Amino acid sequence: MIRTVFGGAAAALLAAALVGSVPLWRTPGQLPDTPLDWRANLADFQFRWTAAPGIDLVSGPAVPLRAYVESWRVVLMESNMGAAYPGFEAAVPENQELTYENFIRPREVPPYMLTSTRPTLDESYGDIYRSDRSRYTSKRFYGNELLHVQSLKKVPGGWQAYVCDGLYKVFRDDGDGYSPVTTLPGWEGQPSEPLKDIRLWHVEISDAEGAVTAADQEGDASRPAQDVFTPWRIRGADPDSGWESHSDLAGSDHSEGFSEFGHRRQQCSDSMPDGPDARKAKAQWTVTKPRAEKAIPGWPGSPSI
Repeated sequence: MIRTVFGGAAAALLAAALVGSVPLWRTPGQLPDTPLDWRANLADFQFRWTAAPGIDLVSGPAVPLRAYVESWRVVLMESNMGAAYPGFEAAVPENQELTYENFIRPREVPPYMLTSTRPTLDESYGDIYRSDRSRYTSKRFYGNELLHVQSLKKVPGGWQAYVCDGLYKVFRDDGDGYSPVTTLPGWEGQPSEPLKDIRLWHVEISDAEGAVTAADQEGDASRPAQDVFTPWRIRGADPDSGWESHSDLAGSDHSEGFSEFGHRRQQCSDSMPDGPDARKAKAQWTVTKPRAEKAIPGWPGSPSI
């Protein structure tokens, strides 16, 4: 159960949010299942995973973790639930409003971890799109998203994962060149987050005792051809350092305090193959089409998009 004692700033924010006068950082929204040529949009984009010593990326709970994070990102990129991996909708709860009733109701995870289990619809960002911040209608992305599993540990009822997400090698069309995605609305991170080119995910996965993966989930394909979620399910998630990067709202029976989050964020930065200065230098507008390196570990099957 989430802690009931918050700092004054957080209490005011929560009270305002519950009566609807102040928007939360993310607006829960449902994504359309509209057929789009999204595969072609991602032909020049790949995910590349690494993990801390002792974590197996190709079997066990790391498999639904990878599928969840990749699906979440692809659906956000394309604003299309049809781009999610097989089994995503059954395994991932729909977003929930942070109402007073939801806040006090007993949960497997803190209520804030149920506000963004699925990506927010592009159009739902509303007034974030000012006249100088037009929507990105191309939906074409390039380069690599670098993901590092910092920890994956057994907790009561399931598994707890922290994933470092490097965005500085992901680009999008921009006139006659390519710009880093961190310049897009919805990709900029929270105002309280000082490191804009990395994010820290917290994902809670249900227990699945006795679950057996038919085969190691690695290969040349960019996405799984079949459901790799079942029998696992996602209990909750805090993508993109959304809530836990806020010093007053981080910390519960399921998540650590803000000081520990700061430590994990530094670990995240240190786990990237490039330091802060190099990341900043690479996340710049360019006329050269960004090259996508091969997916790691990939999924069973032939090369695909």
